[in-house]
Amino acid sequence: MNAFIKLAIISLLAFGHTALAAAVYQEGKDYTVLSSPELNTASTKAQPEIIEFFSYNCPACYALEPDLQQWVEKKGDKIRFFRSPVVYQPEWQNAAKAYYIAAAFGLEDKITPQLFKAAHEKGEDLNNYSTLEALFAANGIDKAQFKKAMSSSLSMDLKLKQGEEWMHNYKAYVIPAFVVAHKYKTDLGMVKGDREKLFKLLDFLVSQSKGEKQ
Repeated sequence: MNAFIKLAIISLLAFGHTALAAAVYQEGKDYTVLSSPELNTASTKAQPEIIEFFSYNCPACYALEPDLQQWVEKKGDKIRFFRSPVVYQPEWQNAAKAYYIAAAFGLEDKITPQLFKAAHEKGEDLNNYSTLEALFAANGIDKAQFKKAMSSSLSMDLKLKQGEEWMHNYKAYVIPAFVVAHKYKTDLGMVKGDREKLFKLLDFLVSQSKGEKQ
């Protein structure tokens, strides 16, 4: 088989796979293309950013967390993954602050499962200052450090404001929701709660953002 024929076959197979993926994942149904995406130079074709809109108070986010972590680990350095906590109601604000504090101390990966467990297995109130203070103390953040971080500082206020702006800009009103490369958005509701489909869809959108063939 000469090189030209081999290349033609490979191209046809790639085209067929792309067409199949496009048929499986429908724009407007399974995901949306953002009309006014945020500009962020950290998101590149080589390493697109994936933003998860979530809350430690969200049962669906808690249920998805183990599968999400496996997916993120599998992707490795092919993506940049981070989270944006939402505050749908005032009682969720301290949980959002807890995320930002954990991230600031480099403890996000360690404390995140503990916060989910506290809310959904132990039935603890993440809006309770003492509950969060004790959890952070168990992870090496003393009371003085925690109080300073939780206080109404300019830095914390800016993070909460940015999170709110992102939520509205990306219309992340159902969580968990995901934005890929600031171009595509999907959420668990759009895939009818099908976790397997969600992660396959995210794979598809990551590759779309890179301009790769499926």
